[in-house]
Amino acid sequence: MKKTNKILAIMLASSMFLAACDNQAANNDTNTNKTETAESKTDDVKKDENTTEKLPDNAVALVNGETLSKDQYKDEMAFYASYLASSQGAKNQVVGMMIKDKLVFDDAAKNNIKVSDKEVSDQFMQTVDNIEKQNGKGAFDEMLEDYNLTAEQFKEVIKKDILYTKHQEWFLKNNPVSDEDVEKSYEENKDQFKKVDADHILVEDEETAKEVKEKLDNGADFAELAKEYSKDTGNADKGGALGEFKKADMVPQFSEKAFSMKEGEISDPVETQFGWHIIKLNKINESLTDEDKQVLRKTLEDQKYEEYKNELFENADIVTKETQAAEEAKENNESEESKDENKKEETVEEENKNSDEKKNN
Repeated sequence: MKKTNKILAIMLASSMFLAACDNQAANNDTNTNKTETAESKTDDVKKDENTTEKLPDNAVALVNGETLSKDQYKDEMAFYASYLASSQGAKNQVVGMMIKDKLVFDDAAKNNIKVSDKEVSDQFMQTVDNIEKQNGKGAFDEMLEDYNLTAEQFKEVIKKDILYTKHQEWFLKNNPVSDEDVEKSYEENKDQFKKVDADHILVEDEETAKEVKEKLDNGADFAELAKEYSKDTGNADKGGALGEFKKADMVPQFSEKAFSMKEGEISDPVETQFGWHIIKLNKINESLTDEDKQVLRKTLEDQKYEEYKNELFENADIVTKETQAAEEAKENNESEESKDENKKEETVEEENKNSDEKKNN
């Protein structure tokens, strides 16, 4: 199970930053348009001269001949990433990821799960090779610049990924998902894996759909009517054949009807966003394929591993700003309740004292 928490967090922050930059760029474009008409031909010449100047390797931009360096860019990215992450409420999520990472790393160390330098190096080289094959030479370095990462920081991300994978493999080896677990889950979620084979005729309006249905009721051939009427060009010439599909593969209105039908049944017109359908159900398949079993087993394994990580979290002694504030609030409430209780006791004592004095008098 691959985990790239750090890269995903940086990508999220970067995307928010770029959105902010787009807004700023729009404002800059407006201001530029206002001033461009007032600029002289001399300014245009300067612009032309600037565009012909080569950008240095250590720069992200040249402004009137002056360099904006990559180091300056990295400082700006670090600031905006932190600022935007905080303003978007990502702080608690990042802290939460850090806590879970720490718990997994400690549990891995406790169970002698290690990642060698060679494993990290091999994965690093493979990653660089894949990126450069897909995007060209130098693409990996550009990616590091975009995300304000060094090669060593990227290796740490890879090390974390490998460790998470090894930790999950170790856990599942000691806590495997059995065939019985898979069968039980299938029985509880049959609808997700049930498949049907169906044909359909798609028309634009209800009136035409009723006309087609009437012809079918009178014995007309479904495949011939599909060729004549159906607007679904992908299968009209095939008699409207859709083949086998799961409930989630089709829009809800279509699936609800198709999966409620019996084999050989032809439906009344059904409306969806695409038009009006008449459905013919050919076959119901409730068997679990090997592929289905693999998907189901993987789902159960992921769920089991997540539950284990949650147990690590619940059993850990964790203090954050939020938990500390909650504890202080709880103590303050208990203190106020104690004061109220003491006042009640003092009031009762005073009333009893007054009552005793009256009796004595």
